[in-house]
This record gives sequence, C-alpha cells and structure tokens, in this order.
Amino acid sequence: MTNPDTRLDSLVAELTEAAYPIALRHGGRGSWVDLELDLWKVLAERVQEWGAAIAAGRMAWALDTTAATLREESTYANRKNHTHRRPGRPS
Repeated sequence: MTNPDTRLDSLVAELTEAAYPIALRHGGRGSWVDLELDLWKVLAERVQEWGAAIAAGRMAWALDTTAATLREESTYANRKNHTHRRPGRPS
C-alpha cells in the first residue's frame, strides 16, 4: 500500500511540473529555482486543502449514511413491534 503523503507529494510534483512552464511564460522575478519552489509551496497548500475538503465530505457522507441506516432500522423495529398487536385488544 502506498503512503498517502507520498501520493500527495507525487501529485504536487506533477502539478508543479505542469504549471512551471506556464509561469515562466508569464514572467516572474527572481531565479527559476525560487519560482519553482514558490509554485510547489502554493500547490502543496491547495492539495492539502482539497484533501481536507474531501475528507470532510467523506465524513459528512459517512454520518449521513449512518443516520439513514439507523432511521431505517428504527422504523423497521417500530413496525415489527406494532404489527403483532390486533386492533381492539389491549397490549
């Protein structure tokens, strides 16, 4: 199994590699190394934010799914408890 940090670093590296030539075309001050490092830092921050947003979305989905399952189980249990009673007879 691949380490999640390694996968994120690989993604940031690929994004930096793709963005670097575009940034060069638009000009920049300072050395090319500084430009590449700045790109890396900004893209790493964004990828971490995306990861956090995705994780939060997964957590919300998991909570919604759990709540829906609990509602279904509760409804089923309530129906099961009430179906054995006959009208007109005390419980």
